[in-house]
Order: sequence, then C-alpha cells, then structure tokens
Amino acid sequence: MANITEIARKVGVSKTTVSLYLNDPETKRVSAQKKIQIDKVIKKLNYRPNVIARGLSQKKTNTIVLLIPYDSPLFGNAFLNMLLSGVQSVLFGKRYGLLFLPTRGDDSSAIVKNQLRMGYGFDGFIIFGTRYCTLADMKCNVEEMISADIPFVTINYPEMDYPINQVIFRNPLHANAVNHLITMGHSKILLIAGRENAPDTADAIRGYKNLMNDNKIPINPDLIVYGDYERTFAKAEVLQKIKAGVSFTAVYCLSDDMAMGVYEALQEYNLKIPGDISVVGRHDYPYAELLNPPLTTVRRQLTPAGKCAAEILLRTIETGKVGRKVVLDSELVLRSSTTVLKK
Repeated sequence: MANITEIARKVGVSKTTVSLYLNDPETKRVSAQKKIQIDKVIKKLNYRPNVIARGLSQKKTNTIVLLIPYDSPLFGNAFLNMLLSGVQSVLFGKRYGLLFLPTRGDDSSAIVKNQLRMGYGFDGFIIFGTRYCTLADMKCNVEEMISADIPFVTINYPEMDYPINQVIFRNPLHANAVNHLITMGHSKILLIAGRENAPDTADAIRGYKNLMNDNKIPINPDLIVYGDYERTFAKAEVLQKIKAGVSFTAVYCLSDDMAMGVYEALQEYNLKIPGDISVVGRHDYPYAELLNPPLTTVRRQLTPAGKCAAEILLRTIETGKVGRKVVLDSELVLRSSTTVLKK
C-alpha cells in the first residue's frame, strides 16, 4: 500500500510537505502547483490515509467521541437530533469528525464505562444526559471521565460541584409552564413527567409541587404521572385518567412528543384544545407549531446548547482550561393550545 514517503518521492518534495497538505489542504506553505501534483499522485497510487494511526502518532485525531447512554436508535429522537445538529455545525466547521460508539450495558454508568474504554486515543468527549441516567449514574460518569484525564463536557446534566465543563438548562419562572397555567386560572393541572428516577423528572415534580404550594393549591397525587417522554405512554396515561374520572383542566408534558399523545387521547373523547383542556409541551420541536391547534411549549435552547458544548470542548483541547459552566434559559412560546379557564 502506498505511503507518504512514496508520494513525496514521486512528486519530488519532502514528506513534511506532503504531511502539511494532507493535514491542512488550505495551507499556504505548499504551492498550488505542488498541491495539484500531490493530488494526482494520491489518485494514481490510490492512497488512503490511516487517520486514526496518524492521529495517534501526532497525539491528535481531530475526532470527538459522543457518549450517549441510550438504547434506542439515536436519530429517531428529536431531542438528541437538535442537540447533535448544534454539535455538528461547530465541529465540522473546525474540521473535526464525530464518532458514535455502540451502546453496551444495562445502565448509564456501565454504558459510559464501555464506551470510554473503546474511545481512548481521541481528542475529547461530549457526554449527554438522557432518560436512562439517574443522578447517581451522572456522578459516576463524571468521576469516570475525570479519572480518565481526557477533555470532556457534559450536556443536559444538572449543575455539579466538580470543576468540569458543563452546558446546563435552566427553567426560570417566566418560562415555567405550570406557573403560566396557574396564572390562567388552572388549578387541576395534570403533570406528565418523564422517566421515574431521572434528575430532570425529579426537578419537574419538585417545581410543580412548590408552585402549587406557593399558590395554596392542594396537590392531587393522581395528577402526577410518568410518560417516559414517549407519545404512546402519555396517551395511555391521559386515557386512563379520563376513564377513571380524574378531573383536570390542563396538562403539562415534559416533551412535545408526549403532548402529541395528549392531543390524540383528548381527540378520542371529543375534548377540545384549549376549550376543554389546555396543553403545554416542552422543547419546541419543529412540528410543535404545526399541530392543531399550534402547541404552547417551553422552548429549550437545544441546538445552541450543542454548539456551546462543542465550543467549550474545543477551548479545553486547545488551552487545557476546564471548569466552564454555561447556563441556557428556556423561554415560554405562547401559541393556541392554552386559554384562560372559564369560571
């Protein structure tokens, strides 16, 4: 198989010249004419660079590993897709590649340990918090990454005391869906949370209860359910509440996917949105405004978060500086799926 030495000999240049061009095709240190000659020889010899081997020898591969504890197809998840589009836009612009490692393990910490073991030798890691992560998992994952002494950044993790890079989502009061519904006169609010034991779910339930208490509204345990962020599960929960005669005038879902399931369930009972039931989702996926009626939702800055995570990681790779924490606030996007409760 052809190598750089052979290419250099046939072109009549040094190996350094060939390496400079292969590592940076836009380099000004190699003339345009020499670049053309190198390209012709590469094509003639059918040269294929071993990117990983070359990177390891230079202690740089220009490849970022994505650690995603998730046991379903990644690209079927709108939440991850929006995060990844932000990551990709930054890394591709800086000539970095992305590597997805296979998911193996029964829980988040086992998955990350296996992925990390396969990912040694690459430039850095972006580790995602998913529905499969408990708070204990997340702490274990962070400690595992710190001990590996490799640049990394977390995204969709709660803020942690460790001196690490983080991109954190925050939901201020003015963007709080439950607060919005209470100000519109609703007190019987069905909360469809995510997966039990997930930090995101725990935060949502805690915030829901605090707001209800602050407004002196009795908390009905029957109005807190888990939908696992899935449309079908949310639909089933709403149908079950309706059949059981549980009274509610509004629904807040921790994902727009679950809000779609709520739409379907209410339609089966000819309940109008928002005339009979107000509905709020979360994330503001591209289809949210296309629902009938358009969905009021809590917009989280998913694509900007992905961009920010990539930028922070590249900064650490280049400078060695760690411990940067960026907080991105959500905003409430008002559409037609909520209304003031009629007395």
